[in-house]
Amino acid sequence: MAACHSGTRIERVQAGFVVDSFVHLGCMVGMPLALYYLYGCTVMHQGRLVAPTTQFWLDLAFKLPEGLAVRPTVTAFMSLVVWMLGQAALEVLLPAIKTGASLKNGNKLSYPMNGCPAFLVTHAICFGLCWTGVLRPYFVWANMGSLMATAAIISTCVGTWVYIDFGLCWQRHCKTHEFEEDCGVFDLTNAISDFWHGVTRNPRLFHSFKNVPLDLKRFWMTRIGLLLWAVCNESYIAAMYYDCKLVEGRPKCSEEGDWHKVPLLAFLLAVCQVLRVLEYQAHGQV
Repeated sequence: MAACHSGTRIERVQAGFVVDSFVHLGCMVGMPLALYYLYGCTVMHQGRLVAPTTQFWLDLAFKLPEGLAVRPTVTAFMSLVVWMLGQAALEVLLPAIKTGASLKNGNKLSYPMNGCPAFLVTHAICFGLCWTGVLRPYFVWANMGSLMATAAIISTCVGTWVYIDFGLCWQRHCKTHEFEEDCGVFDLTNAISDFWHGVTRNPRLFHSFKNVPLDLKRFWMTRIGLLLWAVCNESYIAAMYYDCKLVEGRPKCSEEGDWHKVPLLAFLLAVCQVLRVLEYQAHGQV
């Protein structure tokens, strides 16, 4: 038995399994490196696989121009912060509530399933910014390296905060509807595994002044992730349209676009992915 901050005694039961922490650490380090490697092959070697030498990584981080290079920038950081705050505002302001499945504790959580309206509003804003010249349509292509590096840093920081707040300090949340008996940290020696798997299924914020609290896990996946997936695809199609490429180590895009530069497969892929995003936003199981 353990006690909440309020003094209430609850029974906690550790569930699931713990895999070797070295496996999880390998995934946390190896997966981003694999992504950066493939990105470097695409940008610096026209898609050819090359040996990941020390010089390869130095070129990827420092020789490429700012934005394309895999290193964080203020532009990338501010762009991601604006994106996250904007999606959070749409999550809160747009109506449409849906009740999810029952938890192990018998409670049912409500979710703001307003992803389709948010998708339309997001695209209207993005297209408007591009139409007025405030934002370049190929912005993602021109800043993909810094966006990836910055996103990895932000994700690690958020994950660390969730581990501390909802894991080590689980007593703060044990009176919420979403708290279950296996939430929180049980053993500090499993810190890496807990960081990888998560310490709670439904980390939620703003209980005191929102009827439907913000579900961090769902929000991060469906809004920060899925909607950005669609926008990134469209920005890359814009980069093809404007024939963007590296010329003597500098990014160069044509002033006039040409649809013949965009392969049919790129259109089909983008359409399929947009349909997948909309399908989840409309009918996703919560």
